[in-house]
Amino acid sequence: MTEDSSTPGVRDPVGVDSTRASISRVYDATLGGKDNYDVDRAVCDSITAVAPRWRNTLIAGRRFQERVLRYLTHAGIDQFLDIGAGLPTHGPGRATHEIVNPRHAARSTADRAPVVYVDNDPLCVAHGMAYWDNEISTYLRGSVLEPFALLDNPQLRARIDLARPVGVLVCGLLHHIDDSLDPAGVMRGLLDLLPGGSYVVITHFWNPCDVGAAEELAVELQRRHVESSLGSGWFRSREEITAMLAGLELLPPGLVEAGKWWPDGPPVCLPSIEQRLLLGALARKPGPTS
Repeated sequence: MTEDSSTPGVRDPVGVDSTRASISRVYDATLGGKDNYDVDRAVCDSITAVAPRWRNTLIAGRRFQERVLRYLTHAGIDQFLDIGAGLPTHGPGRATHEIVNPRHAARSTADRAPVVYVDNDPLCVAHGMAYWDNEISTYLRGSVLEPFALLDNPQLRARIDLARPVGVLVCGLLHHIDDSLDPAGVMRGLLDLLPGGSYVVITHFWNPCDVGAAEELAVELQRRHVESSLGSGWFRSREEITAMLAGLELLPPGLVEAGKWWPDGPPVCLPSIEQRLLLGALARKPGPTS
């Protein structure tokens, strides 16, 4: 599958172009990072004008990822692939390789869990190689739209043994894949290549379709994402998101609001309406684990 430079979203990585908003740079701007331009901050400002707590939603997504990764390390997963990793944002939360290889763990480098980060945006790859390329992790350019080429990359195979289960993160990416590309089909192509016993983590913007304030906000946020120079950011129904995990075993508590996936403790306050609009899930591919 080739990239179409006339279509927004993951098919058209922006790179260093400062005239168009970038998926990763808008995310960075929302979290208070510095690796963004005026055009990215303009999109961020447009979104937060109607969803002032949107930053908290993205933070909830990052904390969800951290809890899932801790779960997977306890489940015995010792190699990870983070697709659509974006910029090494200097904000709340830790990077995947830092979570699965805590500093206090009494393990040698050889025993630590390798992490391969992937993005199709050359700017993200350049930053990722500068910050995250080390003896534990590496950062590669690749696309979820081309799963065979991605998983056949010699640099990836030097770190990850695809004969054994792998933990795969596809977080904050699928809602930037337009319907014409069939996001569920994109995921199916990736999942077919993973070994049995692998786990897949996703987050996705959600339209609750409940004819209420949350649905109205989801519709408006989608408009502000898609009609901006960013050009992508679709809020899909629960059924559409669930279809992206077809054939997998969805682990409890299922596809839920990110903050409700096995939280570390009781909430200190009620979640905002914005935080309802990001769902997360962990699923396992059936089959032998080795």
